[in-house]
Amino acid sequence: MGAIVVYPTIDTFIQSFQNTDRQFVGFDNFAELAETERMITAIKNNAIWVATAPAIITGLGLMFAILTERVRYATAIKVIVFMPMAISFLS
Repeated sequence: MGAIVVYPTIDTFIQSFQNTDRQFVGFDNFAELAETERMITAIKNNAIWVATAPAIITGLGLMFAILTERVRYATAIKVIVFMPMAISFLS
């Protein structure tokens, strides 16, 4: 576990404070990264995704749960919807 997870994590952390010549540059890499337009766009997109996706997924799931309880063939509909998820865990 240490060779596969812990060592690469620590090494990556150490490398994040070095330049390409493996010289220590401190937080210069992070300062340069924070100034790039692509990074600012990525942070904005992640913030939007984190704020909206859980609300939309929870809302749709709640609506689906309510609607399937009120139809005659609720069990059949649930099997059709949830069976692909159950099968995907097996493959």
